[in-house]
Amino acid sequence: MIPVVGSAVFVAALVPRFQEAIENAQSLHDASSPAVATVDIDAALSQIETDTARLASMVEEYHEETGAIPPDAKELYAAWQSLRSGEEDPIDPFDAAQYGYYPTDGGFIFWSSGPDGEPQTDDDIQMSFRLAESSSTDDVQR
Repeated sequence: MIPVVGSAVFVAALVPRFQEAIENAQSLHDASSPAVATVDIDAALSQIETDTARLASMVEEYHEETGAIPPDAKELYAAWQSLRSGEEDPIDPFDAAQYGYYPTDGGFIFWSSGPDGEPQTDDDIQMSFRLAESSSTDDVQR
């Protein structure tokens, strides 16, 4: 069953292959690495799931109000500050920066830098969403 966030469909379910990939990535890094040494993997995964669901809900609200979705991460977080005034920005637990974001045909993708704390590496975690009225098929990628 795919949970629904507002009318955006949450396509990203954290399945066992992601836990395995993260554990493998973690084992590749020296214990002195700040991203690995200070982050509880299970807590970080839970936070990513919660944060991206909150962001997706906000994107859906933005879409309902404007007929569009934010074109980039800068506009995404500006919309967050406008629509979620008083709430802290969702921050990637692995690198303490804003989540990556880009729109897709009929949806959008958020990504986390993953356990190594570095963006655009093999352990990045992508969370794909699509708007409910879209027939686009997005999936989770690492």
